[in-house]
Amino acid sequence: MKPLDIDPSILEQAADWLVQMHSGEGNAVNDAEIERWRSQSEQHEVAWQRAQQFIGIVHTLPPELGKAALQRPVSPARRRAIKKLAVLLALSPAAWQAWRTQPWLGYTSDYHVATGRQQHIKLADGTALVLNTATSIDVIYDQHQRLVRLKRGELHITTATDPSGRNRPFRVQTRDGMARALGTRFSIRQLDHSSHLAVFDSAVEITPKSSPNRKTIIQAGSQTEFGAMDVQQPRPVSEAQEAWTHGMLVVRDQPLAAVVDELRRYHVGVLRCHPDIGRLRVSGTFPLTEIGRTLNLLQRTLPISVARVSPYWINLSPAS
Repeated sequence: MKPLDIDPSILEQAADWLVQMHSGEGNAVNDAEIERWRSQSEQHEVAWQRAQQFIGIVHTLPPELGKAALQRPVSPARRRAIKKLAVLLALSPAAWQAWRTQPWLGYTSDYHVATGRQQHIKLADGTALVLNTATSIDVIYDQHQRLVRLKRGELHITTATDPSGRNRPFRVQTRDGMARALGTRFSIRQLDHSSHLAVFDSAVEITPKSSPNRKTIIQAGSQTEFGAMDVQQPRPVSEAQEAWTHGMLVVRDQPLAAVVDELRRYHVGVLRCHPDIGRLRVSGTFPLTEIGRTLNLLQRTLPISVARVSPYWINLSPAS
């Protein structure tokens, strides 16, 4: 059973048990009560296993959730805390690990954009940056270089000529290597296990982190992915892939499941798509920073139903 197949209300119950066990309410619950609850159904057992796996990875409850969850009698803040924790339980272990470490990036980065937001920045040399949802960067300019370190997320760059006259290279560093602009407009995104580069003007030179002598030039109109060791074969890029810089998603005959995957990047919480509607074809232009409006548009044009369990949990299913 997949986590997203579990009823949200059952995940909330598991979250409540978890709070009682790990936030100082130990006297309010005993093992027998939890065992009885777990034995009531397979979903209960799977939800509890998820809860235990979550604690095993993050080691403790999120402080902001733990404080709210301790409030007695049951308050709106406690209910919100339980719902947020239930959303976390529905995510993958990789997402838990990222959640545990990456919130601090916003406090230790020169620029940080939250989930569902975007930001336009003009650097001192005139280079224009667009930071996409959940993006963190550092900017290092000195006498020898112009460097942007992409710590997570996605970045669009329109480079400017070095006004210092020193012809300092403009480079973007990711976990996987270095991208050097050759007078260009391009985007670069940090993926889970690689980096994605799309070049819209001129060219970009890629140097994988662990293969410093292997340099690959990607020309305008091409995109690729690269890891620490190698660079994949380039493939064509569409101008529609720049639409996100204007807050829009351009879709041309794509399955709904793929569209929802992209929208998840801009939604805080769970956004799930029922398998029975995942193959529906979608075309259109949709706002990325207004997920509610986008889902309403999809509901009007497709035989689907949008159910908002909470602001953090939205289900897409076949229309009844």
